[in-house]
Amino acid sequence: MFIIRLLPVVIILGACGGDDGGSTPSVVEGPFLMTFGSQPRVFSLKPGEAQVTCRPKPGLGEFEMNATTLGSDGASSFRFILKEYSATKKSYDIEYEVGKPVHVVDLTLSGGYQYKFFQSFRTDINQTFNSRCNVELESQDKGSVTEYSGTLYCVMIWAETTSKDFTANILNNYVDLAAKFSCEY
Repeated sequence: MFIIRLLPVVIILGACGGDDGGSTPSVVEGPFLMTFGSQPRVFSLKPGEAQVTCRPKPGLGEFEMNATTLGSDGASSFRFILKEYSATKKSYDIEYEVGKPVHVVDLTLSGGYQYKFFQSFRTDINQTFNSRCNVELESQDKGSVTEYSGTLYCVMIWAETTSKDFTANILNNYVDLAAKFSCEY
């Protein structure tokens, strides 16, 4: 719950930065995806400004959300798969750990930057740092479709080995991200 209370403060502070990859509004309104860290960017997830799709997979115990054609050049995308999904559960705290369900948080940013839900190992202190996310997800039936709305806050989404900013030094580059989304299925 601490992360959810901190989210509005982070959004306000994060809206002050800028980058050529996404538009940076002075106030974040409506659905959005915002990254902090090595690549600070802000993307709208509003209909008409991004292609957002989602689908529950109850038989597999998964919920999948995709956002494509993000940013003015349409070259950024986001994919999120929540494992152990249940239609009756609204809050999830997930962490990357070996031997646990492998949730998916894949982020591709224009310019050759790619990040994923994983871990990084600091050899100097012999410590592993895992990706972590807090997810709030609600559904509401609207006739023949179900509307899903949610928030997502993740820390330490690590640069992939093919990312322009990947480093094998003491600690790999990473981004934190916050998102507020809605979609219908």
